[in-house]
Amino acid sequence: MRSSVFEIDVADMSFCGRLRVLCKNSCFIYLVLAGALRFFGGYSLGFLSGKFFEDRFPDYTTEFSVMNAVIVIGGGLPASMIGGILSDRLEHRYGNIKGLISGVGALFAIPFIIISYGWQPSFWGSIISYYVAYFSAEMWYGPSHAQINNMFPSEYQGFAVAAFNLGGAIAGTIATLTLGAIKTQLDTGDDEYDAKINGYILTGGVVFSYLTCGPLFIISGNQYSKQLEENKKKIAAEAMSQVVATK
Repeated sequence: MRSSVFEIDVADMSFCGRLRVLCKNSCFIYLVLAGALRFFGGYSLGFLSGKFFEDRFPDYTTEFSVMNAVIVIGGGLPASMIGGILSDRLEHRYGNIKGLISGVGALFAIPFIIISYGWQPSFWGSIISYYVAYFSAEMWYGPSHAQINNMFPSEYQGFAVAAFNLGGAIAGTIATLTLGAIKTQLDTGDDEYDAKINGYILTGGVVFSYLTCGPLFIISGNQYSKQLEENKKKIAAEAMSQVVATK
Protein backbone atom coordinates (compact mmCIF):
# COMPACT_ATOMS: atom_id res chain seq x y z
CA MET A 1 0.00 0.00 0.00
CA ARG A 2 1.21 3.53 -0.69
CA SER A 3 -0.03 7.07 -0.86
CA SER A 4 -0.49 8.92 -4.15
CA VAL A 5 2.63 9.37 -6.28
CA PHE A 6 2.17 13.13 -6.50
CA GLU A 7 1.60 15.26 -3.41
CA ILE A 8 -1.69 17.12 -3.80
CA ASP A 9 -3.19 19.94 -1.76
CA VAL A 10 -6.74 18.78 -0.99
CA ALA A 11 -7.74 22.05 0.68
CA ASP A 12 -9.65 23.33 -2.37
CA MET A 13 -12.06 20.62 -3.49
CA SER A 14 -14.16 22.84 -5.76
CA PHE A 15 -14.49 22.05 -9.47
CA CYS A 16 -12.06 24.82 -10.42
CA GLY A 17 -9.67 23.79 -7.65
CA ARG A 18 -9.57 20.19 -8.85
CA LEU A 19 -9.21 21.29 -12.45
CA ARG A 20 -6.23 23.48 -11.55
CA VAL A 21 -4.54 20.57 -9.82
CA LEU A 22 -4.94 18.33 -12.86
CA CYS A 23 -3.83 21.00 -15.34
CA LYS A 24 -0.67 21.73 -13.35
CA ASN A 25 0.42 18.09 -13.49
CA SER A 26 2.35 17.64 -16.74
CA CYS A 27 2.47 13.86 -16.30
CA PHE A 28 -1.34 13.77 -16.30
CA ILE A 29 -1.60 16.19 -19.24
CA TYR A 30 0.67 13.99 -21.36
CA LEU A 31 -1.41 10.97 -20.37
CA VAL A 32 -4.70 12.69 -21.27
CA LEU A 33 -3.32 13.74 -24.67
CA ALA A 34 -2.02 10.22 -25.27
CA GLY A 35 -5.34 8.69 -24.26
CA ALA A 36 -7.32 11.07 -26.46
CA LEU A 37 -5.16 10.25 -29.48
CA ARG A 38 -5.44 6.55 -28.70
CA PHE A 39 -9.24 6.82 -28.54
CA PHE A 40 -9.08 8.52 -31.95
CA GLY A 41 -7.78 5.25 -33.39
CA GLY A 42 -10.22 3.09 -31.46
CA TYR A 43 -13.24 5.06 -32.61
CA SER A 44 -11.89 5.03 -36.18
CA LEU A 45 -11.74 1.24 -36.16
CA GLY A 46 -15.21 1.00 -34.67
CA PHE A 47 -16.54 3.33 -37.33
CA LEU A 48 -15.06 1.84 -40.52
CA SER A 49 -13.54 -1.57 -39.83
CA GLY A 50 -16.74 -3.60 -40.11
CA LYS A 51 -17.80 -1.80 -43.28
CA PHE A 52 -14.37 -2.37 -44.77
CA PHE A 53 -14.34 -6.14 -44.21
CA GLU A 54 -17.94 -6.68 -45.31
CA ASP A 55 -17.54 -4.76 -48.57
CA ARG A 56 -13.92 -5.64 -49.34
CA PHE A 57 -14.42 -9.37 -48.79
CA PRO A 58 -18.15 -9.99 -49.41
CA ASP A 59 -17.67 -13.77 -49.67
CA TYR A 60 -16.46 -13.91 -46.06
CA THR A 61 -19.29 -12.24 -44.17
CA THR A 62 -19.90 -15.28 -41.95
CA GLU A 63 -16.20 -15.71 -41.24
CA PHE A 64 -15.91 -12.02 -40.41
CA SER A 65 -18.79 -12.20 -37.92
CA VAL A 66 -17.05 -15.04 -36.10
CA MET A 67 -13.56 -13.56 -36.27
CA ASN A 68 -14.74 -10.12 -35.17
CA ALA A 69 -16.11 -11.67 -31.98
CA VAL A 70 -12.89 -13.65 -31.53
CA ILE A 71 -10.82 -10.48 -31.91
CA VAL A 72 -12.87 -8.43 -29.46
CA ILE A 73 -13.25 -11.16 -26.82
CA GLY A 74 -10.13 -13.22 -27.46
CA GLY A 75 -7.92 -10.24 -28.20
CA GLY A 76 -9.14 -7.23 -26.28
CA LEU A 77 -10.03 -8.94 -23.00
CA PRO A 78 -6.77 -10.88 -22.46
CA ALA A 79 -4.73 -7.93 -23.73
CA SER A 80 -6.25 -5.60 -21.15
CA MET A 81 -5.69 -8.14 -18.38
CA ILE A 82 -2.11 -8.89 -19.42
CA GLY A 83 -1.28 -5.20 -19.72
CA GLY A 84 -2.65 -4.48 -16.26
CA ILE A 85 -0.96 -7.48 -14.62
CA LEU A 86 2.44 -6.76 -16.18
CA SER A 87 2.27 -3.08 -15.28
CA ASP A 88 1.60 -3.91 -11.62
CA ARG A 89 4.15 -6.70 -11.30
CA LEU A 90 7.01 -4.87 -13.01
CA GLU A 91 6.54 -1.35 -11.64
CA HIS A 92 8.91 -1.94 -8.72
CA ARG A 93 11.67 -2.70 -11.24
CA TYR A 94 10.68 -0.35 -14.05
CA GLY A 95 8.86 2.74 -12.85
CA ASN A 96 7.89 3.72 -16.39
CA ILE A 97 6.45 0.32 -17.31
CA LYS A 98 2.85 1.58 -17.49
CA GLY A 99 3.76 4.15 -20.13
CA LEU A 100 6.00 1.68 -21.97
CA ILE A 101 3.29 -0.97 -22.25
CA SER A 102 0.79 1.55 -23.61
CA GLY A 103 3.20 3.35 -25.92
CA VAL A 104 5.18 0.42 -27.30
CA GLY A 105 1.98 -1.58 -27.78
CA ALA A 106 0.53 1.16 -30.00
CA LEU A 107 3.74 1.58 -32.00
CA PHE A 108 4.13 -2.19 -32.44
CA ALA A 109 0.61 -2.39 -33.88
CA ILE A 110 1.26 0.10 -36.70
CA PRO A 111 2.74 -2.29 -39.31
CA PHE A 112 -0.10 -4.75 -38.76
CA ILE A 113 -2.67 -2.00 -39.29
CA ILE A 114 -0.90 -1.11 -42.55
CA ILE A 115 -0.99 -4.76 -43.65
CA SER A 116 -4.63 -5.22 -42.71
CA TYR A 117 -6.16 -2.05 -44.15
CA GLY A 118 -3.49 -0.63 -46.43
CA TRP A 119 -2.05 -3.66 -48.18
CA GLN A 120 -5.28 -5.73 -47.90
CA PRO A 121 -3.59 -9.00 -49.00
CA SER A 122 -6.60 -11.28 -48.46
CA PHE A 123 -9.39 -11.77 -45.97
CA TRP A 124 -7.34 -14.03 -43.72
CA GLY A 125 -4.21 -11.94 -44.10
CA SER A 126 -6.11 -8.79 -43.15
CA ILE A 127 -8.12 -10.28 -40.31
CA ILE A 128 -5.12 -11.98 -38.67
CA SER A 129 -3.09 -8.78 -38.95
CA TYR A 130 -6.01 -6.93 -37.37
CA TYR A 131 -6.02 -9.42 -34.49
CA VAL A 132 -2.30 -8.91 -33.82
CA ALA A 133 -2.70 -5.13 -33.96
CA TYR A 134 -5.76 -5.21 -31.70
CA PHE A 135 -4.10 -7.46 -29.14
CA SER A 136 -0.96 -5.33 -29.02
CA ALA A 137 -2.66 -1.94 -28.91
CA GLU A 138 -5.36 -2.90 -26.38
CA MET A 139 -2.84 -3.45 -23.59
CA TRP A 140 -2.95 0.28 -22.89
CA TYR A 141 -6.24 0.63 -21.03
CA GLY A 142 -5.44 -1.06 -17.71
CA PRO A 143 -1.99 0.51 -17.22
CA SER A 144 -3.26 3.99 -18.07
CA HIS A 145 -6.12 3.91 -15.56
CA ALA A 146 -3.87 2.35 -12.92
CA GLN A 147 -1.37 5.16 -13.46
CA ILE A 148 -4.09 7.78 -12.95
CA ASN A 149 -5.28 6.12 -9.74
CA ASN A 150 -1.73 5.91 -8.41
CA MET A 151 -0.95 9.52 -9.29
CA PHE A 152 -3.68 11.14 -7.21
CA PRO A 153 -5.28 10.63 -3.78
CA SER A 154 -8.76 9.13 -3.65
CA GLU A 155 -10.37 12.59 -3.49
CA TYR A 156 -9.17 13.26 -7.06
CA GLN A 157 -9.22 9.87 -8.74
CA GLY A 158 -12.81 9.93 -9.98
CA PHE A 159 -12.44 13.46 -11.34
CA ALA A 160 -9.15 12.58 -13.03
CA VAL A 161 -10.56 9.44 -14.68
CA ALA A 162 -13.62 11.41 -15.83
CA ALA A 163 -11.38 14.07 -17.41
CA PHE A 164 -9.33 11.35 -19.08
CA ASN A 165 -12.40 9.63 -20.54
CA LEU A 166 -13.94 12.95 -21.58
CA GLY A 167 -10.84 13.72 -23.62
CA GLY A 168 -11.16 10.32 -25.24
CA ALA A 169 -14.83 10.82 -26.08
CA ILE A 170 -14.12 14.20 -27.67
CA ALA A 171 -11.26 12.76 -29.73
CA GLY A 172 -13.41 9.81 -30.77
CA THR A 173 -16.18 12.12 -31.95
CA ILE A 174 -13.67 14.12 -33.97
CA ALA A 175 -12.37 10.87 -35.47
CA THR A 176 -15.77 9.66 -36.68
CA LEU A 177 -16.70 13.08 -38.04
CA THR A 178 -13.37 13.45 -39.85
CA LEU A 179 -13.28 9.97 -41.34
CA GLY A 180 -16.97 10.18 -42.22
CA ALA A 181 -16.44 13.46 -44.09
CA ILE A 182 -13.46 12.04 -46.00
CA LYS A 183 -15.42 8.88 -46.83
CA THR A 184 -18.36 10.91 -48.14
CA GLN A 185 -16.09 12.95 -50.38
CA LEU A 186 -14.39 9.86 -51.85
CA ASP A 187 -17.40 7.53 -52.22
CA THR A 188 -18.09 6.54 -55.84
CA GLY A 189 -20.98 4.10 -55.41
CA ASP A 190 -18.79 1.13 -56.35
CA ASP A 191 -18.77 -0.96 -53.16
CA GLU A 192 -15.59 -2.90 -53.98
CA TYR A 193 -13.61 0.19 -54.96
CA ASP A 194 -14.99 2.21 -52.06
CA ALA A 195 -14.03 -0.59 -49.66
CA LYS A 196 -10.40 -0.29 -50.76
CA ILE A 197 -10.55 3.46 -50.23
CA ASN A 198 -12.13 2.96 -46.82
CA GLY A 199 -9.17 0.77 -45.94
CA TYR A 200 -6.75 3.52 -46.92
CA ILE A 201 -8.74 6.09 -44.94
CA LEU A 202 -8.74 3.80 -41.93
CA THR A 203 -5.03 3.17 -42.27
CA GLY A 204 -4.33 6.89 -42.20
CA GLY A 205 -6.55 7.54 -39.20
CA VAL A 206 -5.28 4.67 -37.07
CA VAL A 207 -1.60 5.11 -37.95
CA PHE A 208 -1.92 8.80 -37.04
CA SER A 209 -3.47 7.76 -33.73
CA TYR A 210 -0.88 5.15 -32.79
CA LEU A 211 2.10 7.11 -34.06
CA THR A 212 1.21 10.16 -31.96
CA CYS A 213 -0.11 8.50 -28.80
CA GLY A 214 2.82 6.09 -28.45
CA PRO A 215 5.53 8.68 -27.64
CA LEU A 216 3.16 10.61 -25.35
CA PHE A 217 2.39 7.49 -23.31
CA ILE A 218 6.13 6.89 -22.94
CA ILE A 219 6.83 10.50 -21.92
CA SER A 220 4.08 10.36 -19.30
CA GLY A 221 5.46 7.06 -18.01
CA ASN A 222 8.95 8.52 -17.72
CA GLN A 223 7.67 11.47 -15.68
CA TYR A 224 5.69 9.08 -13.49
CA SER A 225 8.83 6.99 -12.95
CA LYS A 226 10.88 10.07 -12.08
CA GLN A 227 8.37 11.03 -9.39
CA LEU A 228 8.40 7.48 -8.02
CA GLU A 229 12.18 7.65 -7.63
CA GLU A 230 11.95 11.01 -5.89
CA ASN A 231 9.39 9.55 -3.48
CA LYS A 232 11.67 6.59 -2.71
CA LYS A 233 14.56 8.94 -1.94
CA LYS A 234 12.31 11.06 0.26
CA ILE A 235 11.09 8.02 2.19
CA ALA A 236 14.66 6.78 2.61
CA ALA A 237 15.79 10.19 3.86
CA GLU A 238 12.91 10.36 6.36
CA ALA A 239 13.71 6.86 7.61
CA MET A 240 17.36 7.78 8.03
CA SER A 241 16.49 10.95 9.94
CA GLN A 242 14.30 8.91 12.30
CA VAL A 243 17.14 6.47 12.91
CA VAL A 244 19.51 9.33 13.66
CA ALA A 245 16.96 10.95 15.98
CA THR A 246 16.59 7.77 18.05
CA LYS A 247 20.33 7.49 18.67
